[in-house]
Amino acid sequence: MYVIGIDGGGTNTRAAAAFLTESGLDRKAEPIKGTGSNPRTIGFRQMGEEIVYLISSLLKAHSIPVSDIGGICCGLAGAGRLDDQQRAQAELRKKLVEFGLREDVHIDVYSDAVTALEGALPGDGEGILLIAGTGSNAVGRTDTGEWFHCGGWGHLLGDEGGGYRIGLEALQAVVRAADGRASPTMLTSSLLAFYELKKPADLVSFVHEHAGKKEIAAAAPLVLEAAAKGDRAASSITDRAADELILHVQSLHHQAGIFSPQVPVTAEGALIKQAPGLKEKIKDRLQKEGLGVWSESASDPLDGALRLAAKRIYDTGKVR
Repeated sequence: MYVIGIDGGGTNTRAAAAFLTESGLDRKAEPIKGTGSNPRTIGFRQMGEEIVYLISSLLKAHSIPVSDIGGICCGLAGAGRLDDQQRAQAELRKKLVEFGLREDVHIDVYSDAVTALEGALPGDGEGILLIAGTGSNAVGRTDTGEWFHCGGWGHLLGDEGGGYRIGLEALQAVVRAADGRASPTMLTSSLLAFYELKKPADLVSFVHEHAGKKEIAAAAPLVLEAAAKGDRAASSITDRAADELILHVQSLHHQAGIFSPQVPVTAEGALIKQAPGLKEKIKDRLQKEGLGVWSESASDPLDGALRLAAKRIYDTGKVR
């Protein structure tokens, strides 16, 4: 019997399979990669089509019959609320049954933060995970098994501290400097070169006609580079991002009321992995404010999704 794990972000999605035995999981080495599967960005129908396509490609790549699938767990950006999880689950079940999946196979959908926390800090103890990719959110698990969430509101309402917001603030810094409402910034030359534009005025048509979340978020690494070189505007943007991510952790402490000052805190997401300076700011703040102890991730969100899929089957006693 195999289980399938899905790690679906705003920009990229990965799928992996693992053979399930009574003693554990044997994960297939190479995941299949595809485009983003956030249902709040691309719609639930397209989300379902993307994930079913990835699962089909995964089974073909590893010569796994669809009849051998015993469980599927998806961690999706944009699925932090129960109604979104249920809607995504229904869409996936419909399409996967049409694909040939048995109707009794468990299909679970969680926030990408839940599967990432399971991968980063496996077990049943307390832990907090920050996700800083295109967007941002955080999840905490207490010693008693309760879960608490913060963020995940999407780029129009939230996502502070994520790549999209950092990129957007960088573009705003460029136009402020162009107007003379702010001091000159090296972000002007770096962003114009990155987007292959000639002057700040060209940003108007670019942003409104060509740039989506992915393109704007892609500017975030340039902001981090400029901050490391001492650019004032970039440093302010990076500091605000760190402040917002720390606020996510503070919110989880306030919600739960029982996290210890030694609670392990870790982070996932493309942005945090590309930004050692941002990570160091967060680590320092955690320690100074008694919000937790930084812990490197034990494994990735795909492993978390696979483990949760396996747990569901172990709980039902249907390993075969």
